[in-house]
Amino acid sequence: MGGGVGLSPARRRDLLRQFLRTRRFGREVHWFPRIGSTNDHAARLAAAGEPEGSLVVAETQSRGRGRGRRQWFSPPGLGLYLSLILRPEEPGRAVPLHTLVAAVALAGVIRRRFRLPATIRWPNDVLIRRRKVGGILAEARSQSGAVRDLVVGVGCNLGQRRIDFPAGLRDRATSLAAEGAGSVEPVRLLAFLLEAWEDRYDRFRREGAGPLLREFLALSPESDGAWVKVRDGDATRTGRTRGIGGDGALLVEEAGGRIRPVRFGEVRALLEVAD
Repeated sequence: MGGGVGLSPARRRDLLRQFLRTRRFGREVHWFPRIGSTNDHAARLAAAGEPEGSLVVAETQSRGRGRGRRQWFSPPGLGLYLSLILRPEEPGRAVPLHTLVAAVALAGVIRRRFRLPATIRWPNDVLIRRRKVGGILAEARSQSGAVRDLVVGVGCNLGQRRIDFPAGLRDRATSLAAEGAGSVEPVRLLAFLLEAWEDRYDRFRREGAGPLLREFLALSPESDGAWVKVRDGDATRTGRTRGIGGDGALLVEEAGGRIRPVRFGEVRALLEVAD
């Protein structure tokens, strides 16, 4: 049986249910041919009481976005664009860790299923050979200091050729097909991702951040021992990464030995920085 290529959204939804081996993730599915933003729609569903694990998927987005409200390039039929509703019942400071959970799940699936060398650039970029193939965006509603609803969006480039990307992205973006994965069956990939994601989510909630951070660091070589440039607003600093803190912050050792936790901003390895 195929994995959904060329099928209608309704048929893809039904096919996903056949493939899934999860308990909660993806059991309620809202699949659209076109949408503004899967995260925005999932947030509305979460506010209306949609259960944890409910999924919003779209063939294309007109207002897809990534971290820092950057636009996420979402061409029809060439990517996987989805958002998952979570209710972790944890302090708001734990939200960044759920970005890491999703990134680990996506990178792991790419490595296992396609034998491609996927890595993670803190906190939310999944790369293949230093080009971005996927990204994560976690957005939360909090009440009394605790997360009430958490929506985690995932975008993954599946079928783009280099020429399919806008000129400004061609040197920085890639797809599974461009890296040699061949024809990717999106529904099967989604099923594999949801299974891996649910497994890591449940383990994180049972065992805490330790196992998650070890797996993240194994997939993110630049997060421990790399020289990096950190841009946060108008400020730019350089230093050496020293792992991930218990709250998901990137730890950077600056001149003089001070360890600074980085929770926001853009981090690039110095070998990638041209200026």
